[in-house]
Amino acid sequence: MTADDDEALHAGLMRALEAGRLSLKFRIAVLAGPGSPVFSAPEAAVLLVAVAALVSAPALIGGAGYTGTVGAGIGLVAFFWARWYWQRVKRRVVEAVQTDAAAWEDFWRRGAFELAGRDARGRDTCMSPTGDWRAFVRRRVMDVDAEYAK
Repeated sequence: MTADDDEALHAGLMRALEAGRLSLKFRIAVLAGPGSPVFSAPEAAVLLVAVAALVSAPALIGGAGYTGTVGAGIGLVAFFWARWYWQRVKRRVVEAVQTDAAAWEDFWRRGAFELAGRDARGRDTCMSPTGDWRAFVRRRVMDVDAEYAK
């Protein structure tokens, strides 16, 4: 397998994802934690700062009757923070892998993705890092494209 082959397979994969012929699922536990190339400590710290502010609010206000409100506030902050953070992580991953086959390969080896396609025979998936994304793309994209070109 040469680098040119990887580039061609990567380009075919990106075309298929853009066209909706394949879908890509992300694994947040792999992507959003320390050690991931797209992890951002300052963004992750936003949650800690917000929770600390909510927990210390009753002491600053001078009342213990705010416990339920603090609990609800922490839940809301965690919910909205998780959505915001996850969208930012996904955007950075997509930006990294769209034009760089080496970045795609790095994320694949980390176990960050699941590729899926659907056809008349049903759903076909390829899970990273154990699945062979090259064979999957060859079978689901490149062979189909070659068939249409005939």
